[in-house]
Amino acid sequence: VRNDNGAPAGQQTRAWAAYDSTTLYIAVACADSEPESIVARQDAYGGDVWCDDSIEVFLDRGHGHQTFSQFIVNGAGAKQPAEGWQAVAQRTESGWTVEIAIPLPVPPEPGEMWGLNLCRNRPARPQSPAEHSTWAPLEGTFHQPGCFRHLVFAR
Repeated sequence: VRNDNGAPAGQQTRAWAAYDSTTLYIAVACADSEPESIVARQDAYGGDVWCDDSIEVFLDRGHGHQTFSQFIVNGAGAKQPAEGWQAVAQRTESGWTVEIAIPLPVPPEPGEMWGLNLCRNRPARPQSPAEHSTWAPLEGTFHQPGCFRHLVFAR
């Protein structure tokens, strides 16, 4: 949904998650009606990647609503933070995709619940305004761990 009014996002985003004993994997497909206009100014690691077409992943281990880790990747694969995790982005005929691998310092216990939010930034295009969307229903800033959805690790 859009984070400015709760309406469905005009440009839909789909995501999948899986894990093993060492890594959390997230795949995201970003549909875009103007794929030729995808914004990816940051082409090196680091920088203001959230100003580009980007995905933001928020993880709140234990879902305590106080702290979280944030990972951002743009449509060119530039990351923030630059080190400690992996992401590969690719443009497609209908938008762009990203595959993310985040190391797990300690394997989660079966049934353990973390807070998770996946957000998308889409700058303005020639034919459409900027759009910021979020999986968790929140308004304003994405930094609201009390509103994150639940990620429950399978048994």
